[in-house]
Amino acid sequence: MSFDWTQALIIPSVGLILAFLGWYLRSSIETVRREREKLHDERRKIYLDVLEPYIRIFAGIKNPSETKKAMSQVNSFDYRRASIEFKLIGSDRAVGASNNLMQHIYGMEADRESSEATVILRYWAGLLLAIRRDLGNAKTKLTEKDMLRDWFKDIDQVFPS
Repeated sequence: MSFDWTQALIIPSVGLILAFLGWYLRSSIETVRREREKLHDERRKIYLDVLEPYIRIFAGIKNPSETKKAMSQVNSFDYRRASIEFKLIGSDRAVGASNNLMQHIYGMEADRESSEATVILRYWAGLLLAIRRDLGNAKTKLTEKDMLRDWFKDIDQVFPS
């Protein structure tokens, strides 16, 4: 019985190659996971920055000074920068919902008419729902009405089923 050098070299070599491939794949997967987590955290921060003026308006709906603060915030450089960053890293659904809301608001300014509050609320709720889905709740069963339920006591009258 003679010693087979080819088997002695091939088996360990294949083992080393498979171990290297396993390490490489695991390393790549971990890198992608870390980048996704980082992007998720950045999105969360940007989403909150972009939503802040709307939150200020809705929280102080009976306080005109809050609306003034919100409008000056929207016109600030920092907000515009956050808005651009939102467009760059936000999900397609969230960016589209934001665009729909802003186009409606711009339309209100052009017509100089007061729009029905329910229309604005629907766009606002759509934006919140899109952000919720983007931040990890893609299969949410909540509706636009559910997103506003804690903000308005008469939501069932505003959004009849």
